[in-house]
Amino acid sequence: MRTARELRSACVDIRFFFLTGHGFTQNKLDAVLAQGRRFFELQAAEKMKVLSHNNVRVLREDAQRSGRPAAAVDTAQRLNIR
Repeated sequence: MRTARELRSACVDIRFFFLTGHGFTQNKLDAVLAQGRRFFELQAAEKMKVLSHNNVRVLREDAQRSGRPAAAVDTAQRLNIR
């Protein structure tokens, strides 16, 4: 549970974490990072096509639970991979 809390804090408070020992090859990591860069270079309208209303609802509920105002939810750099 401690690890989960620390990871959540890194994501919510710091907005960054670095994971090691995951077993992914460098080629696979490079491909995933390139895909992320291509996605975030898209126009906002294109990015919004993958952001479902349910995802926004979940983000807002999480913000409310943490005491942050719902308007503080940042969906600008979020990718939902299924």
